[in-house]
Amino acid sequence: MKKILFICIGNSCRSQIAEALCRALYPLQWQPFSAGIAPEPIRKETIITLQQNYNADTSILYSKSIETFAHHNFDTVITLCNYAREHLPYIPQATHHIHYHIPDPATALNNIQTIYAETAKSIEILLSEISDLCGEES
Repeated sequence: MKKILFICIGNSCRSQIAEALCRALYPLQWQPFSAGIAPEPIRKETIITLQQNYNADTSILYSKSIETFAHHNFDTVITLCNYAREHLPYIPQATHHIHYHIPDPATALNNIQTIYAETAKSIEILLSEISDLCGEES
């Protein structure tokens, strides 16, 4: 099983969605983790989106700092926003370093549930691409 780390600014939305979806969609291929540059509490919309749209287990999700993984090695590290890519205090050891910019759903003022659902769908597509890129079968 390969280890994958998702990084965004606060580890409250995008990276948490990626961790939970990866765990739900690729349970035999990936061991997912997530972290943030400046961790914040997980947003309730993140939990609602994962539970309602994917029936994903959110009980083990919690916000973590990138520093938590300072001495870990990963097969793949994925930054999910430009800020994370530009402000990482260090680059975790990994075979693959991948960057995708996904807009922060936490900035949505209207249609919040729709924005979170669209973010989750974008991440689901990203995971499929990552699986192909890294030689994993879904």
